[in-house]
Amino acid sequence: MIRGPILPLTRAGLWNLVVEAPARIERGLRLVAEDLDFGTGDLGNVDGLLRDAAGNPVLVLVTDPSDSALIARISLVYAFWQRNHRSLSRAIPEAQMRNPGSFRILVLAAALAQGSVEMLERLAIAQLEIIEFERFQVGARERLVVRRQRSNRLPLSGQLEELDATIDAASRGLLSQVAEMLCRLDPRIRLEGDRFSRRVTSDAGELCESFYADGVVHAVIADHPTCALNNLDDVRGLVDRVARRHLAWLRSVKAAPETAREVKAEAVSPVGLPRRSGFEALSASLATATLSREEWNALGEVQPEEMPRSSG
Repeated sequence: MIRGPILPLTRAGLWNLVVEAPARIERGLRLVAEDLDFGTGDLGNVDGLLRDAAGNPVLVLVTDPSDSALIARISLVYAFWQRNHRSLSRAIPEAQMRNPGSFRILVLAAALAQGSVEMLERLAIAQLEIIEFERFQVGARERLVVRRQRSNRLPLSGQLEELDATIDAASRGLLSQVAEMLCRLDPRIRLEGDRFSRRVTSDAGELCESFYADGVVHAVIADHPTCALNNLDDVRGLVDRVARRHLAWLRSVKAAPETAREVKAEAVSPVGLPRRSGFEALSASLATATLSREEWNALGEVQPEEMPRSSG
Protein backbone atom coordinates (compact mmCIF):
# COMPACT_ATOMS: atom_id res chain seq x y z
CA MET A 1 0.00 0.00 0.00
CA ILE A 2 1.35 3.41 -0.99
CA ARG A 3 0.68 6.12 1.53
CA GLY A 4 1.09 9.84 1.17
CA PRO A 5 3.62 11.66 3.36
CA ILE A 6 2.66 12.96 6.80
CA LEU A 7 2.33 16.65 6.13
CA PRO A 8 3.38 19.06 8.88
CA LEU A 9 0.64 20.89 10.71
CA THR A 10 0.34 24.52 9.70
CA ARG A 11 -0.72 27.28 12.09
CA ALA A 12 -4.14 27.37 10.42
CA GLY A 13 -4.41 23.58 10.73
CA LEU A 14 -3.53 23.70 14.42
CA TRP A 15 -6.13 26.33 15.13
CA ASN A 16 -8.77 24.31 13.27
CA LEU A 17 -8.01 21.38 15.60
CA VAL A 18 -8.69 23.64 18.57
CA VAL A 19 -11.93 24.99 17.11
CA GLU A 20 -13.20 21.50 16.24
CA ALA A 21 -12.38 19.89 19.59
CA PRO A 22 -10.97 22.03 22.45
CA ALA A 23 -11.16 18.95 24.71
CA ARG A 24 -8.15 17.56 22.81
CA ILE A 25 -6.13 20.02 24.84
CA GLU A 26 -7.98 19.81 28.15
CA ARG A 27 -11.26 18.48 29.51
CA GLY A 28 -13.86 21.25 29.76
CA LEU A 29 -12.26 23.87 27.50
CA ARG A 30 -14.77 25.93 25.53
CA LEU A 31 -14.05 28.41 22.75
CA VAL A 32 -15.43 31.89 23.47
CA ALA A 33 -13.88 34.24 20.89
CA GLU A 34 -11.35 34.28 18.05
CA ASP A 35 -8.81 36.76 16.75
CA LEU A 36 -8.31 39.12 19.68
CA ASP A 37 -6.08 42.18 19.31
CA PHE A 38 -4.72 43.38 22.66
CA GLY A 39 -2.37 45.87 21.04
CA THR A 40 -0.50 43.10 19.27
CA GLY A 41 -1.90 43.64 15.77
CA ASP A 42 1.46 44.27 14.08
CA LEU A 43 2.92 41.22 15.80
CA GLY A 44 -0.06 38.89 15.35
CA ASN A 45 -3.24 38.61 17.36
CA VAL A 46 -4.26 36.17 20.07
CA ASP A 47 -5.81 33.30 18.14
CA GLY A 48 -8.52 32.59 20.67
CA LEU A 49 -10.00 33.12 24.10
CA LEU A 50 -11.26 29.96 25.77
CA ARG A 51 -12.96 29.26 29.09
CA ASP A 52 -11.71 26.33 31.17
CA ALA A 53 -13.72 23.95 33.34
CA ALA A 54 -13.40 26.25 36.34
CA GLY A 55 -14.67 29.24 34.37
CA ASN A 56 -11.27 30.92 34.08
CA PRO A 57 -9.86 32.47 30.87
CA VAL A 58 -7.34 30.72 28.65
CA LEU A 59 -5.56 32.73 25.95
CA VAL A 60 -4.30 30.66 23.01
CA LEU A 61 -1.46 31.66 20.71
CA VAL A 62 -0.65 29.36 17.79
CA THR A 63 2.92 29.48 16.56
CA ASP A 64 5.53 27.81 14.34
CA PRO A 65 9.34 28.02 13.96
CA SER A 66 9.05 31.07 11.67
CA ASP A 67 7.13 33.10 14.28
CA SER A 68 9.83 35.59 15.20
CA ALA A 69 7.36 37.82 17.08
CA LEU A 70 6.15 35.13 19.53
CA ILE A 71 8.06 36.38 22.59
CA ALA A 72 6.98 39.99 22.08
CA ARG A 73 3.38 38.92 21.47
CA ILE A 74 3.26 36.87 24.69
CA SER A 75 4.79 39.73 26.69
CA LEU A 76 2.24 42.24 25.40
CA VAL A 77 -0.71 39.89 25.97
CA TYR A 78 0.47 39.08 29.50
CA ALA A 79 0.93 42.78 30.34
CA PHE A 80 -2.48 43.69 28.90
CA TRP A 81 -4.30 41.01 30.88
CA GLN A 82 -2.49 41.79 34.12
CA ARG A 83 -3.30 45.48 33.67
CA ASN A 84 -6.99 45.07 32.80
CA HIS A 85 -8.24 41.77 34.24
CA ARG A 86 -10.47 43.40 36.87
CA SER A 87 -12.62 44.96 34.15
CA LEU A 88 -12.56 42.20 31.54
CA SER A 89 -15.63 40.34 32.81
CA ARG A 90 -17.76 43.34 31.84
CA ALA A 91 -15.81 43.96 28.64
CA ILE A 92 -16.21 40.35 27.42
CA PRO A 93 -19.50 39.20 29.04
CA GLU A 94 -19.93 36.28 26.63
CA ALA A 95 -16.86 34.63 28.18
CA GLN A 96 -18.66 34.30 31.55
CA MET A 97 -15.31 34.38 33.33
CA ARG A 98 -15.47 33.62 37.04
CA ASN A 99 -12.04 35.00 37.89
CA PRO A 100 -10.24 36.81 35.05
CA GLY A 101 -7.20 37.16 37.28
CA SER A 102 -6.68 33.37 37.20
CA PHE A 103 -5.78 33.27 33.54
CA ARG A 104 -3.43 31.07 31.52
CA ILE A 105 -1.59 31.54 28.24
CA LEU A 106 -1.27 28.46 26.04
CA VAL A 107 1.29 28.38 23.24
CA LEU A 108 0.31 25.77 20.64
CA ALA A 109 2.85 24.48 18.13
CA ALA A 110 3.63 21.55 15.88
CA ALA A 111 7.30 22.37 16.45
CA LEU A 112 9.20 24.99 18.40
CA ALA A 113 12.73 26.12 17.70
CA GLN A 114 15.07 25.49 20.63
CA GLY A 115 15.93 29.18 20.78
CA SER A 116 12.23 30.04 21.19
CA VAL A 117 11.87 27.56 24.03
CA GLU A 118 14.81 29.06 25.89
CA MET A 119 13.41 32.57 25.49
CA LEU A 120 10.00 31.40 26.73
CA GLU A 121 11.69 30.07 29.85
CA ARG A 122 13.39 33.42 30.44
CA LEU A 123 9.99 35.14 30.50
CA ALA A 124 9.33 33.36 33.82
CA ILE A 125 5.55 33.58 33.37
CA ALA A 126 3.95 31.04 35.70
CA GLN A 127 0.71 31.08 33.70
CA LEU A 128 2.46 30.06 30.48
CA GLU A 129 2.10 26.52 29.13
CA ILE A 130 3.42 24.93 25.94
CA ILE A 131 1.39 22.35 24.06
CA GLU A 132 2.86 20.50 21.09
CA PHE A 133 0.98 18.51 18.45
CA GLU A 134 2.44 15.73 16.35
CA ARG A 135 0.80 13.60 13.67
CA PHE A 136 1.55 9.99 12.76
CA GLN A 137 -0.17 7.14 10.93
CA VAL A 138 -1.44 3.69 11.88
CA GLY A 139 -2.14 1.92 8.62
CA ALA A 140 -3.98 4.43 6.47
CA ARG A 141 -5.41 6.25 9.46
CA GLU A 142 -3.90 9.46 10.77
CA ARG A 143 -3.47 9.89 14.53
CA LEU A 144 -2.57 12.85 16.69
CA VAL A 145 -0.42 13.16 19.80
CA VAL A 146 -0.87 16.13 22.14
CA ARG A 147 2.03 16.80 24.51
CA ARG A 148 1.68 19.28 27.35
CA GLN A 149 4.88 20.78 28.67
CA ARG A 150 5.74 23.10 31.48
CA SER A 151 7.44 26.40 30.77
CA ASN A 152 10.73 24.90 32.02
CA ARG A 153 10.56 22.45 29.08
CA LEU A 154 10.04 19.40 31.28
CA PRO A 155 7.41 17.14 29.67
CA LEU A 156 4.60 15.78 31.80
CA SER A 157 4.87 12.28 30.32
CA GLY A 158 4.93 9.69 33.10
CA GLN A 159 3.54 12.21 35.59
CA LEU A 160 -0.03 12.91 36.57
CA GLU A 161 -0.85 16.59 36.36
CA GLU A 162 -2.05 18.08 39.63
CA LEU A 163 -5.67 19.12 39.93
CA ASP A 164 -6.27 22.81 39.33
CA ALA A 165 -5.90 24.95 42.43
CA THR A 166 -9.18 26.77 41.70
CA ILE A 167 -11.23 23.59 42.24
CA ASP A 168 -12.90 23.71 45.67
CA ALA A 169 -11.66 21.32 48.35
CA ALA A 170 -14.81 19.15 48.36
CA SER A 171 -14.68 18.59 44.60
CA ARG A 172 -10.96 17.87 44.70
CA GLY A 173 -11.64 15.27 47.37
CA LEU A 174 -14.31 13.54 45.27
CA LEU A 175 -12.05 13.42 42.20
CA SER A 176 -9.21 12.01 44.26
CA GLN A 177 -11.47 9.41 45.94
CA VAL A 178 -12.68 8.04 42.60
CA ALA A 179 -9.12 7.64 41.33
CA GLU A 180 -7.67 6.20 44.54
CA MET A 181 -10.47 3.71 45.18
CA LEU A 182 -10.46 2.35 41.63
CA CYS A 183 -6.69 2.05 41.51
CA ARG A 184 -6.78 -0.10 44.66
CA LEU A 185 -9.05 -2.64 42.99
CA ASP A 186 -6.50 -4.13 40.61
CA PRO A 187 -2.77 -3.54 39.91
CA ARG A 188 -3.55 -3.52 36.18
CA ILE A 189 -5.65 -0.35 36.51
CA ARG A 190 -3.96 2.84 35.34
CA LEU A 191 -4.64 6.52 35.96
CA GLU A 192 -4.36 9.44 33.51
CA GLY A 193 -5.71 12.96 33.48
CA ASP A 194 -5.25 16.70 33.27
CA ARG A 195 -5.88 19.55 35.69
CA PHE A 196 -9.66 19.04 35.62
CA SER A 197 -10.12 15.30 35.05
CA ARG A 198 -9.08 11.79 36.00
CA ARG A 199 -9.35 8.91 33.52
CA VAL A 200 -9.13 5.30 34.73
CA THR A 201 -8.10 2.62 32.23
CA SER A 202 -7.07 -1.02 32.20
CA ASP A 203 -6.16 -3.61 29.59
CA ALA A 204 -9.86 -3.68 28.76
CA GLY A 205 -9.80 0.01 27.78
CA GLU A 206 -11.33 3.01 29.50
CA LEU A 207 -13.23 2.16 32.69
CA CYS A 208 -14.51 5.61 33.58
CA GLU A 209 -13.68 9.29 33.61
CA SER A 210 -14.44 11.77 36.37
CA PHE A 211 -14.13 15.48 35.69
CA TYR A 212 -14.85 18.89 37.17
CA ALA A 213 -16.99 21.41 35.29
CA ASP A 214 -18.61 24.60 36.54
CA GLY A 215 -18.57 23.72 40.21
CA VAL A 216 -19.71 20.08 39.92
CA VAL A 217 -17.86 16.77 39.68
CA HIS A 218 -19.19 14.52 36.94
CA ALA A 219 -18.45 10.93 35.96
CA VAL A 220 -19.06 8.86 32.87
CA ILE A 221 -18.79 5.14 32.16
CA ALA A 222 -18.81 3.88 28.58
CA ASP A 223 -22.36 3.37 27.27
CA HIS A 224 -23.82 5.17 30.30
CA PRO A 225 -25.05 8.76 30.64
CA THR A 226 -22.94 11.27 32.53
CA CYS A 227 -23.87 11.54 36.21
CA ALA A 228 -23.03 14.02 38.97
CA LEU A 229 -20.97 13.00 42.00
CA ASN A 230 -22.23 15.07 44.93
CA ASN A 231 -20.92 13.07 47.87
CA LEU A 232 -19.00 9.98 48.95
CA ASP A 233 -22.05 7.74 48.54
CA ASP A 234 -22.18 8.70 44.86
CA VAL A 235 -18.49 7.83 44.56
CA ARG A 236 -19.08 4.41 46.16
CA GLY A 237 -21.92 3.73 43.73
CA LEU A 238 -19.71 4.65 40.77
CA VAL A 239 -16.84 2.45 41.98
CA ASP A 240 -19.27 -0.43 42.47
CA ARG A 241 -20.53 -0.15 38.87
CA VAL A 242 -17.04 0.13 37.45
CA ALA A 243 -15.82 -2.82 39.52
CA ARG A 244 -18.63 -5.02 38.19
CA ARG A 245 -17.80 -4.01 34.63
CA HIS A 246 -14.12 -4.77 35.12
CA LEU A 247 -14.92 -8.07 36.81
CA ALA A 248 -17.00 -9.15 33.81
CA TRP A 249 -14.07 -8.40 31.51
CA LEU A 250 -11.59 -10.18 33.77
CA ARG A 251 -13.75 -13.31 33.82
CA SER A 252 -14.02 -13.30 30.03
CA VAL A 253 -10.25 -13.04 29.76
CA LYS A 254 -9.68 -15.91 32.17
CA ALA A 255 -12.08 -18.04 30.16
CA ALA A 256 -9.54 -18.03 27.30
CA PRO A 257 -6.67 -20.43 28.19
CA GLU A 258 -3.89 -18.49 26.46
CA THR A 259 -4.93 -15.13 27.82
CA ALA A 260 -5.47 -16.57 31.28
CA ARG A 261 -1.81 -17.56 31.50
CA GLU A 262 -0.76 -14.06 30.51
CA VAL A 263 -2.99 -12.49 33.16
CA LYS A 264 -1.61 -14.88 35.77
CA ALA A 265 1.96 -13.98 34.80
CA GLU A 266 1.21 -10.26 35.11
CA ALA A 267 -0.22 -10.79 38.58
CA VAL A 268 3.12 -12.07 39.93
CA SER A 269 5.55 -9.58 41.40
CA PRO A 270 9.21 -9.38 40.24
CA VAL A 271 10.30 -11.48 43.24
CA GLY A 272 7.87 -14.25 42.35
CA LEU A 273 5.28 -13.55 45.04
CA PRO A 274 1.59 -13.26 44.14
CA ARG A 275 0.58 -9.62 43.72
CA ARG A 276 -2.28 -8.74 46.02
CA SER A 277 -5.30 -7.40 44.19
CA GLY A 278 -8.20 -5.81 46.02
CA PHE A 279 -10.25 -6.71 43.00
CA GLU A 280 -9.65 -10.44 43.42
CA ALA A 281 -10.64 -10.23 47.08
CA LEU A 282 -13.91 -8.52 46.15
CA SER A 283 -14.85 -10.51 43.06
CA ALA A 284 -17.11 -13.05 44.74
CA SER A 285 -19.28 -10.49 46.51
CA LEU A 286 -19.39 -8.18 43.50
CA ALA A 287 -21.21 -10.85 41.55
CA THR A 288 -24.31 -10.53 43.70
CA ALA A 289 -24.16 -7.42 45.91
CA THR A 290 -22.69 -3.98 46.33
CA LEU A 291 -19.49 -3.64 48.33
CA SER A 292 -19.94 -4.54 51.96
CA ARG A 293 -18.67 -2.68 55.01
CA GLU A 294 -15.68 -5.02 55.28
CA GLU A 295 -14.83 -4.71 51.59
CA TRP A 296 -14.80 -0.92 51.67
CA ASN A 297 -12.64 -1.10 54.80
CA ALA A 298 -10.26 -3.47 52.98
CA LEU A 299 -9.79 -0.80 50.36
CA GLY A 300 -8.57 1.53 53.10
CA GLU A 301 -11.09 4.18 52.14
CA VAL A 302 -12.67 5.21 55.46
CA GLN A 303 -13.20 3.87 58.95
CA PRO A 304 -15.81 1.12 59.50
CA GLU A 305 -18.16 3.36 61.45
CA GLU A 306 -18.52 5.57 58.35
CA MET A 307 -19.57 2.70 56.12
CA PRO A 308 -23.14 2.25 54.84
CA ARG A 309 -24.91 -0.99 55.66
CA SER A 310 -24.54 -3.75 53.09
CA SER A 311 -27.58 -4.29 50.90
CA GLY A 312 -27.37 -7.91 51.87
